[in-house]
Amino acid sequence: MDLEVENWIDSLPYIDTQYAEPGMKEQVEKLIKNEMKTFQPRKDYLAHLPSPPTIFERNPLLKQEFERIARGERIPPIDTVRYQLNRPSTEHWNDISSWNTAVNNARSQLEHQHLRLMNLELMLKYGSNSWLQHNQQVQQTTEVLKNQLSTLKNQITETNRKRKLDQMNIGPKLQQLDEEFYGLCQQNIAIEQACHQIEKKIKEYHDRDFTNFKSS
Repeated sequence: MDLEVENWIDSLPYIDTQYAEPGMKEQVEKLIKNEMKTFQPRKDYLAHLPSPPTIFERNPLLKQEFERIARGERIPPIDTVRYQLNRPSTEHWNDISSWNTAVNNARSQLEHQHLRLMNLELMLKYGSNSWLQHNQQVQQTTEVLKNQLSTLKNQITETNRKRKLDQMNIGPKLQQLDEEFYGLCQQNIAIEQACHQIEKKIKEYHDRDFTNFKSS
């Protein structure tokens, strides 16, 4: 059976007020718990859904990172050795390649500091205006979201108001039909009892006539 039509919810909260009666909530929760104990878990409750797409198939680095997260492994720590200005050790003091590596590392660090100074100068020159523009965009976005939220709240209020009016208007008709239903049920019970009484009398008459017929 499709999930869309497997479970139907039938609720008239503005008419069915029995839930507010004392002890009714506990009774309902008990019935729900007893009913839930009879549920059988499904083996594959996602069988109706399509298979998930392959993630990051064209990007091995992102795929590897996604698999690492899926395995629950922590991200490797950042290697800070290359950010340190270490000269060659005593063993490699006369090794030209070691000194070239150290000098290249120093040049990289110097260039990094130049970039930091450049970014700081740009921030001092343009940062305030950029931040003001960003704040303005955030305020505009906030106003748009507030308006959307207000619209949704009004729609929810209108829907609840319409539900209440519809249920209150149909309430007397439902009560009338409910009384007619129980009245017909009582009539059916009375008719059934009368039928049993008639069948009982017919059987008694039949047995008595059969007994008289045998005795004659």
